[in-house]
Formats: sequence, C-alpha cells, structure tokens
Amino acid sequence: MRLASACQPSPEPATRDVVARMAAFMIDIAASAGAATRDDLLLEFTPEEIDAHNEAARRMALAEAGLGGARQ
Repeated sequence: MRLASACQPSPEPATRDVVARMAAFMIDIAASAGAATRDDLLLEFTPEEIDAHNEAARRMALAEAGLGGARQ
C-alpha cells in the first residue's frame, strides 16, 4: 500500500521498511498502552531511525488505524 502524497517523493525501499515496521509497532503499542512513547520505540528502533522516521510512521499508523490525522 502506498501512502505517499503527490507532494512528497516516495521514500527509498529501506526507509519504507523502517516506516512500515515503526507504524506497525506504534499500532501494537497503542492497542495495549494507549500511545507509543519514544521509550517504547527505543525498544525496537535506534534513536537515528526514530528521529528520521517517527513522523512518517505516525502518519502511516493513524491512516492504517482509520484515524486520518495526516498533516502536512
């Protein structure tokens, strides 16, 4: 599934993998704890991955959860 807008170039495949994994992790954590914190994300991702991909993953997680929330 491709969620990139016409205004944003598609991320590279490796980036898409991190974003998709992070979004899935956020959804899993949110289902059990209400929200994924940075500390939660640090259990699975490096600080650099979080800094680089958190916003894209958050938008993907919201879209997959049917909550919209995609902001530009």
